[in-house]
Amino acid sequence: MISGIRHAWALLSSLTLGEYFQLAEWHQWLVLGVLALLAGAGVHYVLGYVLRFYWRGGKFQWWIALLAMPMLVFSVLALTGMYLLGIGAPRLSDALLQTAPEGQPALTAAVGTYLLEPALAHAEKRLGAAGPTRAQLEQALRAMPTEQLRQALGGERGDAPEPEAAKKAPEAAPQTTPQTAPQATPPGEAPPANAPIGERKLEPPPAPVTSSSAILGIVRDWITEPDQAFPEAITPAPADAAKPAPAAKSPPALGAYLVGLINEVSPDAALKPADWALIAGTRFTEHMLRPLLLEYLQRGALAGTILILLLNLGYFWTIQRMARGAKPTAAKPTVAKPAAPAPPKAAPAAANPPAADPPKKEAGAG
Repeated sequence: MISGIRHAWALLSSLTLGEYFQLAEWHQWLVLGVLALLAGAGVHYVLGYVLRFYWRGGKFQWWIALLAMPMLVFSVLALTGMYLLGIGAPRLSDALLQTAPEGQPALTAAVGTYLLEPALAHAEKRLGAAGPTRAQLEQALRAMPTEQLRQALGGERGDAPEPEAAKKAPEAAPQTTPQTAPQATPPGEAPPANAPIGERKLEPPPAPVTSSSAILGIVRDWITEPDQAFPEAITPAPADAAKPAPAAKSPPALGAYLVGLINEVSPDAALKPADWALIAGTRFTEHMLRPLLLEYLQRGALAGTILILLLNLGYFWTIQRMARGAKPTAAKPTVAKPAAPAPPKAAPAAANPPAADPPKKEAGAG
């Protein structure tokens, strides 16, 4: 699990911008880029004016919109790139395996050379032949123990005990006299200026990590893993097809797996080392390396999508917290106008008005 994540990150970080552009044609990049910009602006409008995320207390907060707009556009563009990485992984893997640096063989041939290098170095060759035969390569591979073959391919050393000769070698080394022994330089300090040139250790600058070196590292770690279970699809098929295979069959060892990469060639065919490397590299690429690259690229696209969504979630959650913690704008004080004088109150009317006096009779009236 951890090694898969490490290899996927090493592969994705080693790709150049030109190699990423091989995920799609230039017009597809152009169309998807324009659509991503429009989609980012659309998400900005929906989030701010439909869902009213930019409004607080009935007022439009311009600083929320200013922080959200670039994040939304960048996120949509990044998600579009992850989509292209997921669907364009087969196209990119084919381009990586077929490209060849200037003056160097293609990556497929380089992988085959790495896999068959121990066998080509130990295989016997007939006098006057262009190269070893398949039978000679098979004999050399089967004669090497698995641990020795792993170490020859650059794998880590196992727990096998060291031979006695290797243990006694440091004791038999001649001791240097005090007059000629070089003085050790303390760690972290530069050697003195008057030191002999032979005593100065000039470390070469580290080679830049390229996609080819990252892929070769994937091949080396996969082929030299101690607990690797090699598939049986590349091993030679049984001569009698009608004969049922045994129920329990142990997986092939490393040497048998490498033999299976060249088993299609006639046992007596003598080919050049470059031809053997091309055959083994092509078959290994088709059966194992291409699926590994596709898995790493597609898992990287999925992990990138999840990471972008989590970044957006954390980003807008932070904005939400900032908006809640912001103090509301203080209202402007208003000057109170003088109140108009109230009209005088009328006297309350009597509840029962007094009865009117009856008219008086005039004197002398009848």
